[in-house]
Amino acid sequence: MLRKEASHKFLEVENKERLIVGVNHLAIPAEEDFEIPIQEVQAGGSEAIAKRMEEWKKTRDLTLITRQLTRLFADGGKGDRFNLMPSIIEAVKAYATAGEVMGVIRMARGLSYDPFNMIDCPFTLQ
Repeated sequence: MLRKEASHKFLEVENKERLIVGVNHLAIPAEEDFEIPIQEVQAGGSEAIAKRMEEWKKTRDLTLITRQLTRLFADGGKGDRFNLMPSIIEAVKAYATAGEVMGVIRMARGLSYDPFNMIDCPFTLQ
């Protein structure tokens, strides 16, 4: 009985009577499918990236970043339905990092700046 049911379901899939996305419906044709290359980062490479980030952060306009993140913090407290994209875009234009943006949104929603509680918010937000 189990074999009969499995055979019946297999035929439904083969005949497209039962659609399964990615299998027999909306599947990527083999000629369009490609492997995503995986870039390996060596320990020295990540240390170099961290050093570049540290140097880059010294060149940012902290007054402007703080102003934009304060606006984002205020907007983030306006509820789940409020559109944060304009505030996020302005913060990113001021060179706030993704972590800073997410941390401020988390704080506006009553959560900690860092989900692991390892980093305190480096900005004074009102």
